[in-house]
Amino acid sequence: MVKLKSRFSANMYDQTEKPGNILPIETQKIIRDRYSKASEIAVGKVTLEIGGGAGFGSKYLSQFSDKLYCLEYSQENIDDMRKLDLGKVDIQRGDAHNTNYSNESFDLVVALAMIYYLSFDEFIKEAHRILKRDGILFFCTSNKDIPGFVASPFTMEYLSVPKIYKKLKKCGFDITCEGAFPHEYGGPFFSLIRSNIKSSLKVLTHLLPNGADLWRVIRTKRLGPHSPLPSTIEEMLPYEGPHTPLNVNEIERTSRIIYVTARKL
Repeated sequence: MVKLKSRFSANMYDQTEKPGNILPIETQKIIRDRYSKASEIAVGKVTLEIGGGAGFGSKYLSQFSDKLYCLEYSQENIDDMRKLDLGKVDIQRGDAHNTNYSNESFDLVVALAMIYYLSFDEFIKEAHRILKRDGILFFCTSNKDIPGFVASPFTMEYLSVPKIYKKLKKCGFDITCEGAFPHEYGGPFFSLIRSNIKSSLKVLTHLLPNGADLWRVIRTKRLGPHSPLPSTIEEMLPYEGPHTPLNVNEIERTSRIIYVTARKL
């Protein structure tokens, strides 16, 4: 069990977006946008960030929060974060499904681009427990319902907007959803072809030695111009597109990124 946990910790570290990594410019916009939206909600709040990753987002959130706590599973990420000047950010290693925080400890729980690595049902139950009354759970997720979607390695589950809504409502949250970063796959026929090709290519590359690394290269090349990821949120390029309110009872097939704001009732 210890070896399995250690391996998962290392896997999460490998998946973390780190400053200096050569990534699509679009990725910069996505990262900045999700932290910009989270920071608007975090103003004056006692905030818990789940999965601080490389730490640049935590540093940004700490400027807006009254107090920021960061719960990170990967020890490798924590080691890197402790080398940074993160001010008064309280960093702890732990499991988001079963934290050591007391009931009603936080005004805001933030989980950005990592919800699919968790058991959703277990996590939202724990988030509900540690949030104060009227506290907010804010997270974003890749949209599995867009044409051509392929799951990232080591993920547990991706949920459609209606399923997210139903599960959160059952757990005792009031929910709103927004979509951003519309896909550009073209019409339904071409979308289906591209989706099948993409899925087949991923399967084939993963059969090869170092196939996961090869797939990562292939996947990112098709996403347009690349550049080194800046070390701060402020240096990343902003997203200039719309944030579209979504009907929580309908499957969303346009937006690549889904934002969820869930208020504890």
